[in-house]
Amino acid sequence: MIAPPAGWEAHRYWHDFHVELSARQAGLATACVCLALLVLGRALLPVADRGRVRLTIFFIFTYLVMLFIKAGLLAGGMDSAYATAHLAALVALSWGITGTAGLMTFDLIGHRFRIPKILRDLSVTIASAVAMVMLLSRSGVNLLSIITTSAVLTAVIGLALQDTLGNLLSGVALQLESSIGIGDWIRLEDRQIGRVQEIRWRSTVLRTKNDDIVIIPNGLFAKGVITIFGKEGLENRRWVYFNVHLRHAPNQVQQVVLASLAGTPNLSTRTPPDCLLWRYHDSWAEYAVRYRLTDYGPDDPTDSEVRKRIWYALHRENIEIPYPGYNVFMTELNAARTQTKQERERMRRIELLGRVGILAPLDDHARLAVSDGLQHCVYGAGEVIIKAGDAGDSLFVIRSGSVGVRISGDGLEKEVATLGEGEFFGEMSLLTGEPRRATVVAKSDAECYVIKRASFQRILQENARLADEIGKLLSEREMKNKIEREGLSAEAARANTDHQALLTRIRSFFGLS
Repeated sequence: MIAPPAGWEAHRYWHDFHVELSARQAGLATACVCLALLVLGRALLPVADRGRVRLTIFFIFTYLVMLFIKAGLLAGGMDSAYATAHLAALVALSWGITGTAGLMTFDLIGHRFRIPKILRDLSVTIASAVAMVMLLSRSGVNLLSIITTSAVLTAVIGLALQDTLGNLLSGVALQLESSIGIGDWIRLEDRQIGRVQEIRWRSTVLRTKNDDIVIIPNGLFAKGVITIFGKEGLENRRWVYFNVHLRHAPNQVQQVVLASLAGTPNLSTRTPPDCLLWRYHDSWAEYAVRYRLTDYGPDDPTDSEVRKRIWYALHRENIEIPYPGYNVFMTELNAARTQTKQERERMRRIELLGRVGILAPLDDHARLAVSDGLQHCVYGAGEVIIKAGDAGDSLFVIRSGSVGVRISGDGLEKEVATLGEGEFFGEMSLLTGEPRRATVVAKSDAECYVIKRASFQRILQENARLADEIGKLLSEREMKNKIEREGLSAEAARANTDHQALLTRIRSFFGLS
């Protein structure tokens, strides 16, 4: 048994307390050092991890409080109680030491190695258990007799805690195998998809996309099938389905859809998307677009963006997305209604054409002919309307929305202008057939009227003098662009603009004599 320190005297508390402090100087110094390290370590830990230090601090304070209690037991002459209290103080101090060592080893020094939390807790627990067993043995406690007499109780407790122990062991296995980690998106069988927030001893905490916290016992992971999304560079494949009327050629549909998906945010470029003709129905064909995500988190917003781009592209190419067969829409049509609608649209087109400076030489008859040949196109925000270097033979007039004009230089692309309703672009390609000089991107949903070479050619062939007047206006616009974009003076821009060469190119492109 543990004996009181030499020199104690009964019924003299403060004298006995001083004797206790003198006899336990090594333990007291160790407790003070551990307490200082715990306070420092707690300040260095992230806020979410500071709560783990509380238990170790509690053990250190328990040891210090036991010094006062033991002094009282000495003063009262309770030797047996003193021996028990002293053993409890030593156990508390040993647990405080192992907890402090675990904090310094795993949380501070070993933090960069990302050691699993369960391995840290397991190491500290085993070390604490070993220290307690050694102290009990040195104090004369017969551990074998305790284990023998409590065998039945141990069996009962083991059966009662069977599920809990299974969850604990499964948690240790999860951490040691590193099959799932913090931040992984996972799904356990048919349960909700969630992101791993924490792997505890008994359970794993998931945070769903609805910001719900789901706590799953670790034992279920050992028995169930786990699906992990987007781990180790893997890109999750997604499917989007849409319907198109059977009158449209599949190759055309696939080409239009794939072109519309170029540059979509969060779509993988390592594995480009593809478009499949999925199955036939009564009056329409079902298609499927498959693509992969670079970031699994915003999966639904990415699906939405893909669907929007498909809609805009199909609508722009007049590819019909069929209505359900059981919907019947009836509209009374008559000549007067149709004519009124056409006249309203024609007047709007003529008004917009009147704002296009290079078309000013056209008379009312020619402007009316151009308006009848316009093609109406719709673009979604962020879509590329024309790309620098591509071939072209058309001019765009903005009906609504806005677009950005971008040019490349020194390996960089910068936006040089924003065009809005009534403004136009692509005039050089329409009049000379030269490749596009700039990239134009829709900054918002935009509607454009497109003037094609074929409809414009008939007008110039009927009145060849228009080519001279339009060529003059075009050269003036080119000179102005050089002044604004290239920073040239008016004289330098005029010297760099060859009016006659431009007119020759226009006549040659349209086959004029």
